[in-house]
Amino acid sequence: MLRAPPLPPGKPPAATNAPNTPPLPPPKRSAGPPPPLPGMAKPGAGACPPPPPLPPPGFKKGAGGPPDAPPPPPMMTGGRKGPPGPPPPPGMRGAARFQEAANPLKSIAWNKLPRTKCEKSMWATLRDDDEFKDFNVRIDFKGIDMVFADRDKMAKKKKAVAKDKPKLATKAKKATFIEPGRAQNVTIGLSAVRVDYGELAAAIEACDKGVLTMELVERLIALVPTEAEAAQCREFGGKPAELDKAERFFMALHQIPDLGDRLSNMLFEYKFDEDIEAVEKDLALVSEAVVGVTSSRQLKLLLKVCLGLGNHMNSGTFRGNAQALKLDFLLELANTKATAPDLKKRNYTFLHYLQQYLMDHEQYHETATFYSEMPKLTEACRIDLPGVRQEIAKLKEGVSDVSKALAAAAEKTAAPGKVEASDALSAMIAAKAASGVGVAPTSSGEEAAAPAAVKAAAAAPGAEVAESPYTASMRAFGDKALSRVDVVVQRLDDLQLVLGQMAVMFGEEEGNSAFVLVTLRSFVDKYKEVEAWNQKFMQKKIEALKAKKAEKAAKLAALP
Repeated sequence: MLRAPPLPPGKPPAATNAPNTPPLPPPKRSAGPPPPLPGMAKPGAGACPPPPPLPPPGFKKGAGGPPDAPPPPPMMTGGRKGPPGPPPPPGMRGAARFQEAANPLKSIAWNKLPRTKCEKSMWATLRDDDEFKDFNVRIDFKGIDMVFADRDKMAKKKKAVAKDKPKLATKAKKATFIEPGRAQNVTIGLSAVRVDYGELAAAIEACDKGVLTMELVERLIALVPTEAEAAQCREFGGKPAELDKAERFFMALHQIPDLGDRLSNMLFEYKFDEDIEAVEKDLALVSEAVVGVTSSRQLKLLLKVCLGLGNHMNSGTFRGNAQALKLDFLLELANTKATAPDLKKRNYTFLHYLQQYLMDHEQYHETATFYSEMPKLTEACRIDLPGVRQEIAKLKEGVSDVSKALAAAAEKTAAPGKVEASDALSAMIAAKAASGVGVAPTSSGEEAAAPAAVKAAAAAPGAEVAESPYTASMRAFGDKALSRVDVVVQRLDDLQLVLGQMAVMFGEEEGNSAFVLVTLRSFVDKYKEVEAWNQKFMQKKIEALKAKKAEKAAKLAALP
């Protein structure tokens, strides 16, 4: 078989004349390496170096050829970034990464488009847009984080974090021996006490009014330890610093003898001046009102006019020709109504007529304002004299209690060779306060804790009984208060005598003085109402006369 000679390289075979056979296209020349896949860096732009060339066929190690190629570098697990990873799968080219929320948010119910459909949709165009690429930079997410925060998840997250936090060390528990409810009440009461307990005890012993204000004493009375609580304080053998607030307060004050009586007497002293001044003011007011009523000349003239006009109206009846009247007739004057047609419809009464009668007669002009001679009548009627007498009795009893308390304290210290316990304790507290040492609990032998000077005075035979600052202060107050109460009692007795005389002057019994004052006050109030009504009525009458006169003048002026 004959063979055709080989074709020269680079030339296509010649076309044959075979029918229905199209010529083959010439082969395309290679235009270089294929382009890199999407996501891969271009050659020479920081990409990985190409792998080393394969050894030629038949190459053996150690046969004098080139040395072995170095192994590939190890993978980077941290620190500096290694070479970029493989390109993303189809459909993820240029995918944007969005900023994640710091806290849980409410989610939107939507369905994501499959990746295979993403490249053919408008989302691919939107993804490649320059504005879309820097979306996270331009958008402010603070507003949406606040509006759509998932607060339930955030609360659970905070609880979980709080559980993981280490617990703070709790404070050491203070020692207590008082009933919990009582201790709580005492602690609440002490919240307004701004004085050191040791200084407070010394102030009570010294009756120091610079420290012990009335408000403080009133508060302390409710906090005084009972006998049982004081006994618990004496039994306590630890340090005051180990105790809670209420217990430390009791420890500082339980050693003061008759603490409750002391505070009560001090509070009585504080309130005494205010209370007795109120009593004196009431007595002075009633006394001035009685003087005004009994010495009022215009009131007597008013009664005389009433008697004359009333006898005239009652003539021919058993009530006529009266010589004297019971005082309550004054209240009946407003019940006697006028019968004149033009006045009846105005509820005109005898009291209206009486007031107008006094104003129409010159000799009774001053009588028309008779109430001006009794300026304190209304105020005096507001005072309850039996209540004033009870208040005076309480003051007298309080002064007596102070004297009894001082006498009882004197009996306790009357034995020779002993110094008043409160004096020893007062000196001890003052010495400790001066040295900056707090008041510590002591055993039943208080003398062992007292200063040397006090112990020496207590041990000296025939030592004189010293009077404590509290005793001296309360004794001086008691003497002064008793004298003042005696004066007030005498003034009340004198006033009662004058009140009885006033009642007899108006034809009443001595004990009906309050009835006289109240009746006169009621009459004055009603009289003033009638006076205002008459003045208003007269003003309208004058204006009507003026209008009528002006109208008449206008008609005369209109005549030809």
